[in-house]
Amino acid sequence: MRLLTGFSVMALMMLMLTAAASAECYKYRDEDGHLHFTDDMSNVPVEKLPEVESFESVDKEPVRPPRRSDAAASSAKPTASPHTWDGRLRIKVEDLEKEKKKLDRTFSELQKQKAALQQKAPEKMGPSEREAYQAQVKELNARIKKYDRKREEFEKAMERMF
Repeated sequence: MRLLTGFSVMALMMLMLTAAASAECYKYRDEDGHLHFTDDMSNVPVEKLPEVESFESVDKEPVRPPRRSDAAASSAKPTASPHTWDGRLRIKVEDLEKEKKKLDRTFSELQKQKAALQQKAPEKMGPSEREAYQAQVKELNARIKKYDRKREEFEKAMERMF
């Protein structure tokens, strides 16, 4: 549920970014000569207000992609460029979605293996069968721990996105 909410918030953020793309921006230099940009005038030091330059961050006219044939347009999937903030964000989201699917498959496999082991009755087994059973349980527990570590890493990556 938490991951579903995270992905929903991510999608909403991406939609909001396109709406805020044409905001007014401000530029000024600090005492050391470093150039600063902001979209909030309250971030500009009072002594620098007379020197502030304002500008639109993007053109008013939307950039139109080149025309493609109908066949190319229907089969082409938009690609994310690693050279833009939006592209890097899309790539990160795609990577996280792939990792989530992989974790879901692993979880399902572990649950099936656990159920299969629980169906066995170790008290009815002979010594060698019981030893093999215990080795399977030990191996499953190690795989569960590995899965838990990967899931925790995934959750931390999701938290860093927000």
